[in-house]
Amino acid sequence: NVLITLESAIKSLPLVAADDGFLRDVSQISRAYRDSPVTRQALALLAEFVSRHHPGPLTILYDAPMKRSGELAQQTREAFATHGLAAAARAVPVPEHELLEFPGPVATSDTHLIDSKGVVVDLAGEIIRGELSGQNLKLLQFRTEN
Repeated sequence: NVLITLESAIKSLPLVAADDGFLRDVSQISRAYRDSPVTRQALALLAEFVSRHHPGPLTILYDAPMKRSGELAQQTREAFATHGLAAAARAVPVPEHELLEFPGPVATSDTHLIDSKGVVVDLAGEIIRGELSGQNLKLLQFRTEN
């Protein structure tokens, strides 16, 4: 969801600024996702941003049922390598299962993971707010009532 949210921002598609502070795309295209030139732009932006923050080991998971997810994982490894980062990127049947078991911080905007994990980072939101703030962003405010 990080990559799709970044691509949505680059394309000036609507994003939701949710009351939990996370930015989310509203495209609902996860299984129908197709890579494009914007994918390479988003991967380069992601890799550049991450490289400036000197992270530890990186694992990037894609949803295996998504078409060409293995190829997307390869593109991801290449984009990160260009910025001097070794990233383990792979397609798995249900990324959320692995992310729930992962002991470290997780970058996602998935509400179940946010509610279940100790440390969650809105990586797409950080990049969009910091790197794309001058673009024509379409942010929709979303508040829930208790």
